[in-house]
Amino acid sequence: MKKLIYIFITLIASFTTISTYAQTGKLEINVNNYIENVTIQLFQNDVLVDEYQLDFYDYEFVKTLNVGSYKLTLITEDSVKQTLKNVLIKESLTTDVYFSLPDVSYYNPNDTNITSRSITSAHFLIGNNFINNNDIFNTYYDFGFKHGAVDILTKHISIGGQIGSSMNYTYFNKSHSLSPLTEFDNEKYYYWNLNFTLLSRLTTFDYKRYGTKGPYLDLGISYNFPLLFRHIITEDNTKISTKRIHNYNDFSTTARLGYSMFALTLEYRLTNFLKEDYPEQPKIKIGLSIFFAVNSAR
Repeated sequence: MKKLIYIFITLIASFTTISTYAQTGKLEINVNNYIENVTIQLFQNDVLVDEYQLDFYDYEFVKTLNVGSYKLTLITEDSVKQTLKNVLIKESLTTDVYFSLPDVSYYNPNDTNITSRSITSAHFLIGNNFINNNDIFNTYYDFGFKHGAVDILTKHISIGGQIGSSMNYTYFNKSHSLSPLTEFDNEKYYYWNLNFTLLSRLTTFDYKRYGTKGPYLDLGISYNFPLLFRHIITEDNTKISTKRIHNYNDFSTTARLGYSMFALTLEYRLTNFLKEDYPEQPKIKIGLSIFFAVNSAR
């Protein structure tokens, strides 16, 4: 009988230990300012549970805690700068706290179940004959914007699309001119298009929880519908404009390597889409894309 009681008590104690062990969650704290001698204190029921010393820019750490409600204080130079009460730790979930003096943000773990994110960007691309090994053109400029969204398949992989518009100016080298004039100011292609992009985004961070928190890579393929394409020659107040010189088969690929709201952008045209007697535009464009914060969807 004593053995049975001993076994029963042991089983209850083991079950209680396992249950208690399982009821934990994670607290992630980010300090986004350069602050010297930072101390973060963690309280539960007004009892100091733990204390952390921080001394790095954009420092972050993750702590596993028992489920419950906590209070956080951020101390610098022996004075309390921030206090955050009722920080909930839930089982098997991560709670985020961002200190960015004088502000503090708290994200309940229920707010991290993001299933899609909007992507809005503007780009400015440039190039020259050196990049494309093409002596026909001197320089070219391309600028535009795109808006769309991606569905988050895993925390690192997302697939979606963008719709946008861009304008392109490509300037001829005068030694390869198509101009009937012997003297003129400049010669260029002017191209305005509407583009549709199939996009995949690969992130080094959990994209379900963070919109921007580290490096990411966008890979896409686009169809560019010509709204307007002109070959233009100007001389003082005279302008010669030629239209209907394009086809409708302009496809390109895009790669964007980014961090936060900025991305190095490379675009490569896959097809030739101008009619005979007109040299194709340069295939390679490089430049910068800027992303704008847009609310996420669940």
